[in-house]
Amino acid sequence: MKDPDIGELLRSEAEHAERHMDAAPGPGTTVSRPARARSTVFSVRQNSDEGSCSGSP
Repeated sequence: MKDPDIGELLRSEAEHAERHMDAAPGPGTTVSRPARARSTVFSVRQNSDEGSCSGSP
């Protein structure tokens, strides 16, 4: 019996997660971040004419 390819397993899990991202957690699942559906990531960009972040004018 051949071991499953880890890359294929990861791809399969990622595809499943994307297809079912709004699914409720299954029975017996422990939620580690209560009251938070997802994390939010913000990206801030600064134009070159707005100065640097070094604190100097």
